[in-house]
Amino acid sequence: MASRIVCQKPSYVKGVAHALRLLCEANPPLVTRMVVHPMQRSIRVARQFDIRVVGESTHGYRLRAKRDNTLQEVFAVTSVPRNMLQYAVDEVIGKNHLARLQRQPLPSGVTDEQYKEFQAQLRAAHANQQSTA
Repeated sequence: MASRIVCQKPSYVKGVAHALRLLCEANPPLVTRMVVHPMQRSIRVARQFDIRVVGESTHGYRLRAKRDNTLQEVFAVTSVPRNMLQYAVDEVIGKNHLARLQRQPLPSGVTDEQYKEFQAQLRAAHANQQSTA
């Protein structure tokens, strides 16, 4: 099943569109659908681009993208665990790469080996689902 990005207004926080496209094109697919809400002003200033998983919704998670003094909420419809989704988001925006270069623990708390094992399980489940369909 192909992933979809649903946008209520055609404006994004700079960097969000590319990051969401990469998340939706992951193989195996991590996210079924992403609903992007309009941009808002933020009181706090984020010096660099960041996306965080900030809460659960009925069918997935709520993500918040921040850059400078703008923020944008994105709802991701998915069945993957929160820490794995945060790892995938951090991988897409380059946060994990920076942590590896500085020899720091990864921000999501997931190790690379745990994520590779999770991806293998997800691929097997996806292949099994496609063979039965």
